[in-house]
Amino acid sequence: MRRRAGLLVLVVLALVALVGGIVALVARVPDRAPTPRVQGGRLPGPRVPVGTASPAAHQPAADGGCHVEGTVRDALTSAPVAGVDVVFAAGGAEATTTSDGNGHFAVDLAAGRYLVRASGEGVYGLAPAPLALGVATRVATYDLIVARLATVRGRVVDAEGQAAPGATVTFRSQSPRGLLGSVDLDAAGLPGTASSGADGAFELRVVPGEVTLAALRAGRRGRLVLPMVAAGQSLAGAELVLDAGGGVAGVVHDPEGRPVARAQVVAVTVAGPGGLPARASTTSDENGRFTLRDLPPGPASLEARAAGFAPSAPTDAESAPDAAGREVVLTLRPARALRGRVLGPDGKPFEGARVIARRAGSNLESPSLQSGADGSFVFAALDAGPHELDASAEGYGSAYQRGVSAPADGIELRLQAMGGLSGVVSDGRGKPVADFLVRWVGLRLGGDAPTREGENRFLAADGAFQLDGLMPGDYDVVVAAPGHAPAGRRVTILPAAYADASVRLSDGATLAGRVVGPDGAPVAGAQVEVMTGHEGDAIQTDEDGRFVLADIAPGRRSLMVEHPAFVSRSESGLVLRAGERSSVEVKLTPLGPGDATHPGAHPVEFAGIGAVLKVHADGVLLQDLVPGGPAERAGLVPGDLVVTVDGESVRGRTLGDITEEIRGVVGTSVRLEVIHGGQSRILDVVRGNVRFGG
Repeated sequence: MRRRAGLLVLVVLALVALVGGIVALVARVPDRAPTPRVQGGRLPGPRVPVGTASPAAHQPAADGGCHVEGTVRDALTSAPVAGVDVVFAAGGAEATTTSDGNGHFAVDLAAGRYLVRASGEGVYGLAPAPLALGVATRVATYDLIVARLATVRGRVVDAEGQAAPGATVTFRSQSPRGLLGSVDLDAAGLPGTASSGADGAFELRVVPGEVTLAALRAGRRGRLVLPMVAAGQSLAGAELVLDAGGGVAGVVHDPEGRPVARAQVVAVTVAGPGGLPARASTTSDENGRFTLRDLPPGPASLEARAAGFAPSAPTDAESAPDAAGREVVLTLRPARALRGRVLGPDGKPFEGARVIARRAGSNLESPSLQSGADGSFVFAALDAGPHELDASAEGYGSAYQRGVSAPADGIELRLQAMGGLSGVVSDGRGKPVADFLVRWVGLRLGGDAPTREGENRFLAADGAFQLDGLMPGDYDVVVAAPGHAPAGRRVTILPAAYADASVRLSDGATLAGRVVGPDGAPVAGAQVEVMTGHEGDAIQTDEDGRFVLADIAPGRRSLMVEHPAFVSRSESGLVLRAGERSSVEVKLTPLGPGDATHPGAHPVEFAGIGAVLKVHADGVLLQDLVPGGPAERAGLVPGDLVVTVDGESVRGRTLGDITEEIRGVVGTSVRLEVIHGGQSRILDVVRGNVRFGG
């Protein structure tokens, strides 16, 4: 599944179904990351920003005619799908072709960058990565995956179980990794919302996957999570129960205890496990008093801000019916200032940079401003902190400082010159590969920059690619192409320079298998995914419980199998060989009566040592351990730094590959050299069955 990156890249050994390829390279670029630019086939002319809203930036080149062919395939069966419109969008222009009776489509395009989607009667698909099309490229391998839309019917009721007409019902789908990307509801022909009728009934067409339904009526909210909605499925009986409604009342004071008028008050609530978050805001009256309504009942966190003061500290409260709970007092704090300046890469003052001061744990909008002609900035109304400062400008790498306490003066934020990636993708015979995907994740970027990730699809006759607009630092890069095993490498990007990310792709391995229950009966509709070394989509088992996954990198691999009625299972220690077909049978255990199934708590069984790993410059760090698991029993502790696995150094290797070496078959052992407190020790850890969640 696709996920956003955090500041730490975490992997649960033999558990990480959410990580594919090299440390979740499939995640989207965080909102605050600078936008990389991309070229396929080393196109001449201006570089094209990925994701920019400027239509001019998306216009394809006027020369370099290209021809693209492929097949539209069903996500579940891989069968060709006829009558699907395939749309290549560049800025305000679109080129559309329709798949024929064999699911085949073909289109002539100009070189440039495109966003690609597919839609038809009851089906929808969106290419997960932007497409960079090189000059004079002809490719017949650009297949698109579509899923048959599902239908959900149900009713909305109030807290007393009575029909709730006029409620707005919406959905959000989390699709299998690489399947549909972000759904364009208009392109999919989906309204995205429905209104409940006089009897509370509603009907929605939804994208398959884990579907979250939400209802809103007069400030009352309801939520229902459907763990796995199959493509083309028709579900009835979904019931969304609206909460009883609540609110919070209180008063805003200044540091001397006097009431403050016209203060902004913000409340955020989460109603119970897996509950629906709610946010409300209001303004205090002339006596400093406020009432926040339309909140679900339960715990709430409140904050206030007003001109001339630092915001109040987050204050816990209880949302109650008619806002009749305990009155909340929000006390503003004395204002403190942070002063500094933004410098360019040359060390000179930089005008017009956007500077943001973020406060951890605050639900208030972070204050932002622009640097002046001398590069200066002043945040005049902050609390003591600590704060995170972020300066950014178009075309430059952002500058960060964390842990900044107020008041402070003389802060300098220095923007960075950007770098990039370039290279050539070839096959085992040294011939260019024309159709490939490049995924990247920044591991150690300049200053305190957060982890950044992204992906781009290239069609380039000479196998060449170029990505610019990336911050200097260390990156893991993985390249995948149809008919080949993915290959990865670690590179270092220097300021105003390109790092060579060329790779040679080998033949892939194929894994066929069957998923069964404890009685040997087939399990249809289970989601199956290779956890590392595979950049293809997650797939579902057929009616006989069978699946086939191709283009897998040879070596030790793990398989994750998930189904809403069973405990998820990771099958580790699978040894795959290039060009060969292997087989496996995975047996699932039904969920027990005590297994929690709300989001994030579905139990998983796996074979490994029961540890959570984090990327580290000198190895991999044990971030956490499963209580009572093999790692803890062997004497490992959080904070141990793994430097060798079975005598082999982990330096320069991807976290995915290291993880696979530590995973394995139950009863076998792995030898780890770890450093803790400056001391080295070697431990043999016997792999075991570990259960997580539930």
